[in-house]
Amino acid sequence: MLFVLFSVVGCGGGKSADDYQGLIDDYEEALCVNASSNSSASATERTEALERQQEIQKELQAALEELPREEKSALRMDMSKVMAKAGDGNCP
Repeated sequence: MLFVLFSVVGCGGGKSADDYQGLIDDYEEALCVNASSNSSASATERTEALERQQEIQKELQAALEELPREEKSALRMDMSKVMAKAGDGNCP
């Protein structure tokens, strides 16, 4: 019984960076709306994307506060990759 409890608490009981992949994808989408000056997005769409980007940043910051150190590093790396990709104009 004690082994089962330890297994649940010690393994898989917490969140991982992978649990936030959907949020990272949303972040990429929001960044990409404003990343390109050639985008066909309207001013309203750009404003909404910027607001969503800020909202996601708050959610990701909250996630970073609760993740273990290794997972924080992985989530930060995912965020950095998305920012670099959007900055380079490599948007879907």
